[in-house]
Amino acid sequence: MAKSINKDNSTQASLEGLLPIEVKNEIPVVDSRLVAEALGVKHKALMATIQRYQAKIEEFGSLPFETEVKKRDVGATTLRFCYLNENQAIFIGTLSRNTKKVVAFKSRLVQSFAYVRKTIQEQPFNQRILVQAVKNLHELAKSTKETRGQIKLLNSYHKFLAHEISSIRDAQDSLADEMVNIKAAQTTLQIENFNPLFTKVRKELGQMMQNYSIWYEVTTQELYQILYKEFTVASGQNIYQQAKMANKTPIEWLESTGWILEAYGLAIKHFGIPEENQDYQGDLGNPDR
Repeated sequence: MAKSINKDNSTQASLEGLLPIEVKNEIPVVDSRLVAEALGVKHKALMATIQRYQAKIEEFGSLPFETEVKKRDVGATTLRFCYLNENQAIFIGTLSRNTKKVVAFKSRLVQSFAYVRKTIQEQPFNQRILVQAVKNLHELAKSTKETRGQIKLLNSYHKFLAHEISSIRDAQDSLADEMVNIKAAQTTLQIENFNPLFTKVRKELGQMMQNYSIWYEVTTQELYQILYKEFTVASGQNIYQQAKMANKTPIEWLESTGWILEAYGLAIKHFGIPEENQDYQGDLGNPDR
């Protein structure tokens, strides 16, 4: 007497006089090649019978077909076989005449499946826990691999944003220094002399507003509305009235009058860099203020 239980993908049990039964996906099954041997028929003939009655056989469950390639001295041959559960195998047996060999096969078949079921039920509790733990670890490893890929992608995105923020800070620092010098010279020089700089500041302000739009998930139009209202409060200049009188848009009026510098400073003050402006309590995202 000998028996063996395999814990990997299948469980095999063999006992003298019984058919080797495998457990696949927690269902005991028997190889069609073993069934053919036990019935005393050629496997090719058995597979033809299975295919002929496949619809009826699959009323007891789906048939998992597999292919085995056998190498020879010259070339190779391919063998198609399948696994049958207990009811399917018994149904196959009923299609054969009840010769002594067929009756013996049916008896061995029933005993073989009964033996495997009993063996599985008698497995120690801790063994079942171990098998489940291995399955859980496999799923965890798979999930961890996917998570690592997502983390790597997020890290790359974070580095990109950090580089962009650093570039904006450098540009802001440079423009802030220029603005200090310009304000000191405004009392003695005509505004027209600074038109190229005002144009440059306007372009930089436009780029900043696009970045803020991405960070805060609002449109640039809403951000400009907020900025214009803040400018009106801070300067006492009604930007919409002034722009209308000059037949210009608000941003054109700011550029042409030099007030673009004040607007740029207000944008930095009120919008800033998100992670550096935690205390901001303005009306960002609420242009109807």
